[in-house]
Amino acid sequence: MRAAAASKIYLIGQLGKYLPGSVWAFFAQMELAHKAGAPRSRSFTASVVAVCINLVTGLAVGTLVIPSVAHGEAWRYGAIVALFLVVIAGLSPPVLTRLVDLLMRVVRRPPLERSVSWKGMLVGSGWSLGSWAAYGLSLWILAVGVGAPAGKSLPLCLAGVALAMTAGFIVVVAPSGIGVREAVLVAALAPVLTTSAALAVALVLRLLFTLGDFVAAAAVAPIRIGR
Repeated sequence: MRAAAASKIYLIGQLGKYLPGSVWAFFAQMELAHKAGAPRSRSFTASVVAVCINLVTGLAVGTLVIPSVAHGEAWRYGAIVALFLVVIAGLSPPVLTRLVDLLMRVVRRPPLERSVSWKGMLVGSGWSLGSWAAYGLSLWILAVGVGAPAGKSLPLCLAGVALAMTAGFIVVVAPSGIGVREAVLVAALAPVLTTSAALAVALVLRLLFTLGDFVAAAAVAPIRIGR
C-alpha cells in the first residue's frame, strides 16, 4: 500500500477516537483500507498491532515519571523496574503475537496471517517512540512557557504525556480520553507547576492536538485510495 493511501487511512480513521469508545477508529480504518483494496481482517490486525506497540512503548516511557513521586522508597523503585521489564517483554514478537491473536479471538476476527517480526517490531517501536518524543516536547514547550523549570520538567513532560495518552486510550468510554488525559497530565506536572497552571497547560495541549488531528485529516482527504 502506498504511503499516501496509508496516511489517509490512518489520519482520517483515527478521528473515530472522538466518539465514545475507542473501537470506532479501528472500524473506520478498516473500511478505508478495504476501499483501498486491503482485506478487512488484515487492516484490522494491523491497527491492533500498531495500538499494542503504542500502548507498550507509552507505558515504558511513562514509567519515567514515577520516580518523581516515589519519595525515595525502595519498594517503589523496585516496582518501576518490574513494570518496565513487563512492558518490554510485552513488546517482544512472540508475546505480542499471542496477545494480538487472543484479542482477535475475543472480537471474533481471524488471527494474524503471520507472526509479528522483530524487524517490524523495531521499526514500529522506533516510530512510536518518536511520536511520544514529539508529543512530550509539545507539552514541555507549553509547560516552560508558564514557568516550569526547563531541566526538571523535560522528563516529566516526555513521560507524562505518554502515560496520559495511554491511560486515555485504555478508558474507552471517554472520547479521545477526555478528562482522563488531563487528570494524568496535572498529576505528572505537579512537581513543577501549580494545579491551575498544569490544568491550563493540559487544556491548551488538548486543543492543539485536536486541531492537529482535524487539520491533518483535512490535508489527506483529497488523496484517492479507491481501486
